Amino acid sequence: MEDAIRKALASVADRLEGADAVWMVGGSCGLLLQDVQLDRPPRDLDLYADQAGAKLVYEALAADATDKPAYSETPIYASELVHFAIEGMAVELVGGFRVMARDCRYEVSMNRLLPYASSWTGLSRPILLMPLAHELVFNWLRERPDRYERIAETMKRQGDEQTAALSALLDAGSFPPEARAELLGLLESPGGSGR
Repeated sequence: MEDAIRKALASVADRLEGADAVWMVGGSCGLLLQDVQLDRPPRDLDLYADQAGAKLVYEALAADATDKPAYSETPIYASELVHFAIEGMAVELVGGFRVMARDCRYEVSMNRLLPYASSWTGLSRPILLMPLAHELVFNWLRERPDRYERIAETMKRQGDEQTAALSALLDAGSFPPEARAELLGLLESPGGSGR
């Protein structure tokens, strides 16, 4: 792992130690820490929290904020976003994240994700990582096969608990039967293409 990522993660973890919020590392950093092959090293650090938790995370990191929390909505995403510069690393906090794409609706809930989160223990305290099932769903919804195929390959190596995690996330969202079948098929088909 690059030193800049390690320093930024250590700073974030230290400052959030007393915060009463569930937060997790996602995006390319989260994938890297879960042994998913990436084409290039992460350029930023993505933190996820529920909307209420994001306020607490922001308060703890506010000294390094480069903007104020703001609601952001695109044709497929909606969330509260705020950015930081921590130990020379760009950090983005995503609160209350929702994705509406491919006739599906998926909303991030930290309490729902917590049972499936893994943790990285490369620092003095464990760092929670967004479950690979979340990353698979998110990247499938945004039509990024370069990501979701590699995530699926990693999940398949980890076994049945990953299929259970994916099923639970699909049950909690709104996914038509054909979308569910394609996503679950990514964990069964050779090469993870599902196409």
